[in-house]
Amino acid sequence: MTMQPLRPINIESLLAPHPPRTNFNLFSVDAQYTVRVAKVRGAFPWHVHPESDEGWVVYRGKIRIRSEAGDIELSSGEAAMVPRGLRHSPLALEDESVVMIINGRQFRTVYTDAEMTDAHADYRELDVEPSGR
Repeated sequence: MTMQPLRPINIESLLAPHPPRTNFNLFSVDAQYTVRVAKVRGAFPWHVHPESDEGWVVYRGKIRIRSEAGDIELSSGEAAMVPRGLRHSPLALEDESVVMIINGRQFRTVYTDAEMTDAHADYRELDVEPSGR
């Protein structure tokens, strides 16, 4: 097995040329979990993840995760876990907030908000190139 050299991924540079809600899969961990990063704005539609918990880490800015179990506000350097099956809707409280999201690799999202299509018309998910750029 040939080992690949370690390479840094500069999150700010990665996100800079892209509009908010462009979601990058940075890497997977133990083939079970994915770590994603995104700039966020506005509210995400109400949804659930039936098979996987979802971890949110605020890298920069401030968000509120609204849920049927209550709301929580997170600022830079804070994190929270949304248990699988909990209906929730993240909301950016500051423009250009940057978050890291951790899910099970095969996670599924079930939207419960009728406006999902319009709300996510500008949402894109991309993989980072193997070079880390």
